[in-house]
Amino acid sequence: MITAIVLIKTSVDRIPEIAERIASLESVTEVFSVTGTYDLIAMVRVKEHEDLAEVIPGRISKIPGWRGRTRTWRSVRTRSTTSRPRSPSDWTAESGHGPIMKSSSCWAHPRGGA
Repeated sequence: MITAIVLIKTSVDRIPEIAERIASLESVTEVFSVTGTYDLIAMVRVKEHEDLAEVIPGRISKIPGWRGRTRTWRSVRTRSTTSRPRSPSDWTAESGHGPIMKSSSCWAHPRGGA
């Protein structure tokens, strides 16, 4: 599994709407609203490196309100110390995660990666 961290510029007045649309995309597992130069950070998980092209320029860049600029980093290794389920397939209704979960400024979709 390949994880990419994608920084996204958007129309500031549409951040919640754009974040929800990005979070609903296949292969996007979380979207964070952040401060700074970029407005959103999306976690994208795909099986093959080439799949990133389908998700980032192929889907994210087509969402109305996207402002024509992203920056992407590809993860080399992942480590976690949180108690959050390790993969989106582990998320269940019992854990409080619905089709799209909004917690503070994070949008997550339990379907997760490809």
